[in-house]
Amino acid sequence: MGVLAVVLMAAALTAAFVNPNRNEAREVVEEAGSGAGAEEDKAPVFATATSDSGITVGALEGVTDTAAFQSLESAVESLEADDITVGIYLQDLSTPDTLTLNADRPFYPASSIKVAASTMAMETDGGSSVGTDTVYNCLVYSDNASYASIVSTYGRGNLAQWLTENGAPDAAAAVEDNYPWISPAELGALWTSAEQFLATDTDASETLGIYLGETEHSVAGDLLRSDEVTVQSKPGWYPADSYDCPATVDAGIVTKSGSSYVFVVMTDADEDFDAIKPLVSALDAVHDEMVAERQAA
Repeated sequence: MGVLAVVLMAAALTAAFVNPNRNEAREVVEEAGSGAGAEEDKAPVFATATSDSGITVGALEGVTDTAAFQSLESAVESLEADDITVGIYLQDLSTPDTLTLNADRPFYPASSIKVAASTMAMETDGGSSVGTDTVYNCLVYSDNASYASIVSTYGRGNLAQWLTENGAPDAAAAVEDNYPWISPAELGALWTSAEQFLATDTDASETLGIYLGETEHSVAGDLLRSDEVTVQSKPGWYPADSYDCPATVDAGIVTKSGSSYVFVVMTDADEDFDAIKPLVSALDAVHDEMVAERQAA
């Protein structure tokens, strides 16, 4: 065999050996790439969507497909079928997750607004100007005389300024009324500010936190408070009368399993806490789903 023939045969053998391995390697890389892409496709996505019932959710996709969310929609639809207007604001305090309904519509807050003046008093001087018993009675027993004493002692103008600085300028503009109408979003902002004060770990903030954890008539408190769950809240209620501002409201902060959220439920129901129990329960369950989605991500 000539030299040229030997060289050609060696080249052919080399090509037959090398090329199949290269093709196999290429196939492995392509499979790995497609697998990574598949994982990326499954990555959780934060999205904002509005349901047919008007509830807007900003959370990881999947929350609106849960039974908890369907229960919330049913609770809202049941109230609306009784000609009751519903406003909701929920904000998780460690993620961007939110849920709202009629969040910018003003509602009559009734006694739920008392959290504003009480928090201002505790921030200012630990409530010493009126005495902490007055703040306690205002929050826990919803005593109107105690509330009026706080407003008059600390000043209506100072309360208006506090409301504005803490996210409720529209309510501040109507503060000549001791119970200014306020939207769920603004009341939620006040609770977010209250939570920031509660986190300062001072004697005044600790005292305020204890009072808010003992409030009477709170639907969230009655449903959720336990050794494992803290509910700091202030409800409000008012009957249908000649003033034409019926209200059933609950709002506050729920903390459980290391997660906290601000919630506001405002309605024009005729002081009927039983009517909003299914809604408050379903809202808490939806937040549980928000947390579960993030833990699974």
